[in-house]
Amino acid sequence: MPGTSELLLLDSDPARDPIPMPACARWLPAQRLEHKQDLASVLREHRPDEVIELAAVGTRDCMSACAEAGANYLTTAYDDWSAVARLNPDGARCMVRAQDLFDPPDIEAGVHLLCMGMNPGLINLLVARGLNELAALSGRPPSLNELDLHTLLFTEIDATTTSKALEPASERFPCTWSPGGCLEELLEPEAMITASGELEILSHAPHRALYEARCGDELIRGHLVPHEELVSLGAMYPSVDLAYCYRLPPASEASLAASPDRTAAQWQTRRLYPPDHLGDLTGFNRVGLLLCSHTLGELWIGWQTAVADALPYSTNATLLQVSAGVLAGWHELRRAAPGIYLPEDLDSQRTLGLAEQLLGPPQVIWDRTAPARSVAARRVSA
Repeated sequence: MPGTSELLLLDSDPARDPIPMPACARWLPAQRLEHKQDLASVLREHRPDEVIELAAVGTRDCMSACAEAGANYLTTAYDDWSAVARLNPDGARCMVRAQDLFDPPDIEAGVHLLCMGMNPGLINLLVARGLNELAALSGRPPSLNELDLHTLLFTEIDATTTSKALEPASERFPCTWSPGGCLEELLEPEAMITASGELEILSHAPHRALYEARCGDELIRGHLVPHEELVSLGAMYPSVDLAYCYRLPPASEASLAASPDRTAAQWQTRRLYPPDHLGDLTGFNRVGLLLCSHTLGELWIGWQTAVADALPYSTNATLLQVSAGVLAGWHELRRAAPGIYLPEDLDSQRTLGLAEQLLGPPQVIWDRTAPARSVAARRVSA
């Protein structure tokens, strides 16, 4: 990033194998951050101007520590310290935690961009783009009412596979992003969506049911998983329902099917991303937004990223998409006035334009004849 003199990297579990790094990058000694004071100590020692956080830590405390140190802050998710989350009965519920986004702490210094990666992040900004695309195709004004929209459904298919055989499905849960984070989403007590701007609890855990939805040029069957953007966008668009339908990589789905009653803590995990798997990953990740209208069918807008395009960056397709959101957010972090921002607060056209330099323009598919289906009507398995 222009203007960056040094890139300091901190991890509790750094990669076992060397990976390509820019000349200005330097690994700090591995350590865990478990309290605000831990991060504050790192900031005092190294005095960075900007902090990009990709971990499951306390977002509020990290934001406060960065403000006190005079550093800007970007995070890809909203979270709490894991120890606190375990003590709180609602701590396992991502969307319940995300409601804190509407009551941010008092911050007097720095620019703080929360939930800026791919999902949440770039995918939030596709709502405005999707409204404009459907309006242009249909000849109607770009509003929820004029387009007769009833549901905004985020859809993702992770088609990443490995050329080398993995362990039997019952032994490990593999994933193309944080395997532990993915398990926490899938194994929450109840699946949640947003309806009329409020959280709605469904009658099953996310991994216990499949739902059908368009993702690019095909119908997928995926799990309804909890995401922060369902909360923040639900407040912006209370007249429609919002949900996230995710079809796991084949190996991940096989593991869940083999041991559906196992808790997250009982699983051994495997990372399907470099450097653990650098030479044997294939496939793609496709992610986007499905706008569902009573009278105009369905319009899908999103990206498909090939694993082959990501490997030169020493990553996989899923994490390359996240990186595009982080890089676009990092650019916006340097332009904004001091304050706290969600992706929806950004200039969507400019931010998506930055991401397109890495991902290319989003694909748009309009199925004019698709029947109007509620989220509940999309369920295809018990």
